[in-house]
Amino acid sequence: MAKQFGATHFLDGRREDLVAAVGSIMPYKDDMPRGPFNAGGVNWAFDCVAHPAVTYNALECLDWGGTVVVIGVAGQTAEFKGLYGRLTQVDRGIIGCRYGTISPQRDIPYIIDLYRRGEVLLDELVSATFPIGNWEDAVHGLESGTVARAVITF
Repeated sequence: MAKQFGATHFLDGRREDLVAAVGSIMPYKDDMPRGPFNAGGVNWAFDCVAHPAVTYNALECLDWGGTVVVIGVAGQTAEFKGLYGRLTQVDRGIIGCRYGTISPQRDIPYIIDLYRRGEVLLDELVSATFPIGNWEDAVHGLESGTVARAVITF
């Protein structure tokens, strides 16, 4: 499904060294995956779960000038630990993002317009629908990964 939405590569973090895998896809040079101050990698990395290990790996995957966007919501006491040199030596950054940093009055009409023109895929995100009485099945499907996006119908 990710490829349908534009993804060019897929890495399973449970089975690989993600930082090395990203370095092989986006190397500093053809013969050198990582360069000075860990150069090479991606310009943008998105942590969708707000887990300290994911944020750390996302920072390690950045090229110079890259940014980690933390989308997920961590517990209020969760802490992130990373190397300051990854930020200060090469202008990398970490930012938070609540609700897509959206301006609802501006962005929702714009997204609706894009959807109506067929330029944004929304229907294709829904992989299953569940009646309200089966909401627990929807949650279990999301947790197990058998459902990409569930919609509850009333």
